[in-house]
Amino acid sequence: MAADRIKNLLRKRWLWVAVPVALVSLAMIFIAQYRSLRTLEQTLPAYRRETMSQYLKEVTYNVVEIYSKNSERVLAVPPSAITFVKPGIVANNADGSACQQAVAPVAAFFKQQEFAGAKRYFVAVVTERNSGSGGEILFYDPAKQTMVFDPKAPEMRAINVAMAPYFVYIRAGAMIMLSSNAVDRDPNTRLLVKPIVNQEKNVIAIAGLVLDPKWFEEQAVPPVIHDNLKKFFPTEFNDAVVVVQYGDFMKEENPKEGWRVFSTDPTVKGFMPELKWRFDFGFRHYALGIAMRSENAAQWARRYFIFNLSLTIIGALSLLATLYLGLRTATREMKLLQMKTDFVANVSHELRTPLASIRVFGEMLKLGRVKDQEKMREYGGYIETQGRRLTQVINNILDFSRIESGKKEYNFGPADARELIADAIEATKGRANQSGHAIRFSQPDKAVPAISVDFESMSLALTNLLDNAMKYSGEAKEIEIRLEQKDGFVRMAVTDHGIGIPREEQKKIFEKFYRVSTGLVHDVKGSGLGLSIVQHIVEAHGGRITVESEAGQGSTFTIHLPVQEERGTTNEEKGSFVVPPSGGFPANAGTTN
Repeated sequence: MAADRIKNLLRKRWLWVAVPVALVSLAMIFIAQYRSLRTLEQTLPAYRRETMSQYLKEVTYNVVEIYSKNSERVLAVPPSAITFVKPGIVANNADGSACQQAVAPVAAFFKQQEFAGAKRYFVAVVTERNSGSGGEILFYDPAKQTMVFDPKAPEMRAINVAMAPYFVYIRAGAMIMLSSNAVDRDPNTRLLVKPIVNQEKNVIAIAGLVLDPKWFEEQAVPPVIHDNLKKFFPTEFNDAVVVVQYGDFMKEENPKEGWRVFSTDPTVKGFMPELKWRFDFGFRHYALGIAMRSENAAQWARRYFIFNLSLTIIGALSLLATLYLGLRTATREMKLLQMKTDFVANVSHELRTPLASIRVFGEMLKLGRVKDQEKMREYGGYIETQGRRLTQVINNILDFSRIESGKKEYNFGPADARELIADAIEATKGRANQSGHAIRFSQPDKAVPAISVDFESMSLALTNLLDNAMKYSGEAKEIEIRLEQKDGFVRMAVTDHGIGIPREEQKKIFEKFYRVSTGLVHDVKGSGLGLSIVQHIVEAHGGRITVESEAGQGSTFTIHLPVQEERGTTNEEKGSFVVPPSGGFPANAGTTN
């Protein structure tokens, strides 16, 4: 009844506290959303212009990036592809064949480069012959796969003008930037050029390409425009009109025919952009503009209202989740309180039972009612056994207290695992005799190396495992302890053939105060601390404890402890020995050779 009253009181307090907090929080969220919507009405136009501006910058940047990356790759002609008589100077003769031969490997390089945005590739070099020095432009001929002269090419004027300053730099052996540059002085011929430098970073030649404006207008720009529209205007990209125009946008209502090269909606006439931006890197004569078909501010406000309303709903759900977690925490605390209450009751039973036995047998001995020497020894054995049981319960409680307060200390030292097991068997021998359990100890054929442990704590851990095995072994009265070495660990396994542990419970049995929910388990009294203490002790030794069990088929708890690096004394004895129900114990059980 008292527990029920505590539960009801906690629930009422949580509700009285949580409900006002939730209501106040929701009110604050709604007020904040209302203010944000008011602010949105004033800032929406500025926000839209900023979004448009970022869109135009992103489109032009992406297009320039296409040309920049490709030019860096296509024009990366190695200096070794040109034969120089001296740095920056190519030998030539009257018919130019010597110059062609000197740059012939450049054709092999251009052959491997593919860039649909280029009309032609070329290389510019400074030449020298008997009549003096000069500059030559050689084009890559894809049909012949060689470098050729083409003095009548329509691009020659623009290339000669662009190369004039570079020829000066080459003759002077100057150092200039290695990156690609755009040259668009002639609007009919746009070039991308890149210096070819030697190991000393001196410019020795120029590689270049002639840009194809049709590819720019029809292949490069449209995909970038459409992709970024959906990125910057995910719900309104159909409302946006984007136009690319050669030259600046005309102020007249109808621009001259042919100036507009691309539009997301060709049906829109007399387009005047809200914002515009120029391209760069060879296409600065082109401009990009954007406008919306309508201001659409009301739609934006409604959309953002829905968005904010969604945030409000999420906030409300979060508050409900908080309430749920709070109530769940309270439930867990109450459950823990109940477990502690059960712990006190169980420990009281654990203490009362042996104390009662000790009192009865002690009183009988005191009053002299037992005359037979054999009976006196038997009663004395019971008293000793119950005393050991009391000691174990008290040790568990003291260890748990130290662990909870963080004051548990361990004194490590080399130890023989066999001695640990023998000590634990000795500690539980009396109870085994009374309950009729036989404890079998099996060892490997090979010697087991020493382990570094706190002997008293590890012995307590093994004692707890043996005590559990006896408690839950049911009608099966045989318990086995196996000792082995594997994978750098010494393993000590305690096996019983009793009631077992369901799989869903196996991860919880090491929690403090936790006891398996099976009815048979609750028929056995216990503190619920034993396995929690065992796990803490084992992990403090750098090891781990595992459990293998099936309901109705028994359980095996295995302690894995790392082998001590500097090996100490090891056990040379082989085979196994049994502690029979009668209480017999080998004289050498706790010794080593």
